Amino acid sequence: MNRLRKWFFFLERRRASLLITACWVLMFLSILTVAVHKQAFMQMQLAQRLRSRGLTPWLARAAGEYARAEERYDTTEYDTLAELQREREKQFESGTFRYYLVDEERKLNINSATAEMLGRLPGISTAAAENILKSPGRPFAAVEQLSAVEGMGMREYEQCKEYVTVQGSGAVNINTAPAPVLQALGMDEELVGRILEYRAGLDGREGTADDRVFEDTQTILERLRAYTGLFAAQEAQLIALTSRRKLRVSAEVLTVEVRASILGGPEDRYQVTIDAQGIRQWRER
Repeated sequence: MNRLRKWFFFLERRRASLLITACWVLMFLSILTVAVHKQAFMQMQLAQRLRSRGLTPWLARAAGEYARAEERYDTTEYDTLAELQREREKQFESGTFRYYLVDEERKLNINSATAEMLGRLPGISTAAAENILKSPGRPFAAVEQLSAVEGMGMREYEQCKEYVTVQGSGAVNINTAPAPVLQALGMDEELVGRILEYRAGLDGREGTADDRVFEDTQTILERLRAYTGLFAAQEAQLIALTSRRKLRVSAEVLTVEVRASILGGPEDRYQVTIDAQGIRQWRER
């Protein structure tokens, strides 16, 4: 009888040990499965990302060519914010790109601007403006070079970077230039306000369908006179800028702001600079 009891307890302990061992094995296998699945998922994500990074630059270049074709078929002699900032989209079997346009003529060209003009921009002091003109790096190849000029640092550069360019002839598009750029040209604050008000149209918002347009430089003064009263000094400012060819109504150089993705994956951002001759440069943002 005692032997039978011992044998029974022995079997029970063995079954318990096997059960515990089985539970540990199952737990280990579960952890291993999760780890393997996570690793495989990360590898799949990495593979998808590498594939995307290899193909999206070509989509960005394609967007630049589409933008160039669009400009070739544009029959108007002027460019406006509503026209340029409209988002375009093109879908392919395995990729998509979206883009809008920014004309470089809405900015002040640091290679042709005077010290007085540069000194009126946010972040650029009178001394820094003089240093920009004297810089051995001028003509600059990129606006980022400003941060290396004496009197300019990253803080000052961040304040002015949206208003400067190294592209184009130096004339500013009066249809798209923001207030700081128009003021940098030498226009007084009230005149700039009237120009922006004229451009905004009846709804008071720029970049919409009812925007008013300056169709050519010869009629800028005439259109503003018809819209609002101007002081003699303000008219003189416009006449001087027009005669010196510092104003224009169209874009010569455009930056294509592109977002490209492959198979619905994350979007990569690029800037493609174009003109009538082709793609000038492109870079990842």
